[in-house]
Amino acid sequence: MQREMHIRRATLSDAAAIATVQAAAWQTTYPGIVAQESIDRRTIEVRTAQWERILRGETLDVGIIFVAEADGGEIGGFAMGGSIRAPRPGFDAELYAIYLIKAAQGQGVGRRLVQRLVAALMRDGFRSMTVEVLAKNPACQFYERLRARLVEERDHTIDDRPYPGRIYGWDDIATLGRAVDDRLNGCTWPPLDARYAVALREAVALVFDLVNPTAIVATGTIIRGTAHAASDLDIYVLHDEPYRRRVQRFFTGVPAEIFINPPQSVRAYFQEEHVAARPLTAHMLATGSVVWSRGTTIDKLRAEASEWLTRTNPPSPAEVTQARYGIATRFEDALDVAETDPSTSMMLMTQAVITMLELECRRRLGRLPRGKDLLESVTAANPEIGALASIFFSDAPQRDRRAAAEEMADRTIGARGFFPWDSGPGPVPPRRDDADDA
Repeated sequence: MQREMHIRRATLSDAAAIATVQAAAWQTTYPGIVAQESIDRRTIEVRTAQWERILRGETLDVGIIFVAEADGGEIGGFAMGGSIRAPRPGFDAELYAIYLIKAAQGQGVGRRLVQRLVAALMRDGFRSMTVEVLAKNPACQFYERLRARLVEERDHTIDDRPYPGRIYGWDDIATLGRAVDDRLNGCTWPPLDARYAVALREAVALVFDLVNPTAIVATGTIIRGTAHAASDLDIYVLHDEPYRRRVQRFFTGVPAEIFINPPQSVRAYFQEEHVAARPLTAHMLATGSVVWSRGTTIDKLRAEASEWLTRTNPPSPAEVTQARYGIATRFEDALDVAETDPSTSMMLMTQAVITMLELECRRRLGRLPRGKDLLESVTAANPEIGALASIFFSDAPQRDRRAAAEEMADRTIGARGFFPWDSGPGPVPPRRDDADDA
């Protein structure tokens, strides 16, 4: 569910939709946490009847209910809260329930639901709030990101079965509305045009919704001041959880890519990308702008990134020969069909030329540039090859483009097709256990 969602008060007509959300959330969240029979017996029909009674005010748990609704009318989540049901010193309100369907999770919808509920509770005079949650429920991390403190650990009973539970609390629910804003105000924002500045702020707000970051780095051509019409924001996020995640979104019309990784993964990328001669992660971190951080991990990683960028990885003689063979084979294929199928010939020739330029860059620079920097990098390293490449990629007549490609082949790989070669003995892949003998 990638559509924009707005938050509104629930009405009686929402009962079935709320029941559907709750049932779906139980089916995706609680298997392995709650007994399956307890999940299965809470059908949509049973829940709909319950929510109809709640929305009519016919139950003891009469509270404030908000729903998150997509533009097409689909309900993606809801939150309910009111006066605390089991008195607890220092707290006067309770978040009774909050559920989102899986497709609406990780988009900031949960935070917005809680904030709208809190605003309504504060208007009714409430100042603090608790929430009870099963200890194994991933929602614990959500409440912790909203700066709830752990008040108590105690069992929670479902169908007469005890499950380890937790009670979280906010001593001052006014802080819920400020939690993300406080961190946004504590960010260091790079100087950007207004459109990009707003987009970056919205993207960083989403990051705070998604994870508990240790650092946020804005990087890419927009940050470096060399943006083009289609440029996107690149945002590199460090966190301490053992998973990686990539998110692509538009913010005020600006495309953004968010890369979320733990530090150990980043260090692995440094090594892997050095071997591949494409130090993308090192470049992003070393040339980016730190928007927000806690601790010194990001400083250490940026220093490591800068050091990795000083290293080169030119191809070995064996790698050069292997590359020459592959390029020559494709180039020969292009020449073979030049008269009978000019379009296919130029497609194959283009692939061969790009690989020639990459080989030339790696030989001379020890690394491979990004695709959009390839021609500029080749020209800087070898102006003659760069000039030939410019002719090939221009709208010159096909015979002139072909002639430029042939000269590039002569200069970069010393062949236009088949040439004698012996790879020498090499390892073979390990035999599969289930492979049949020939």
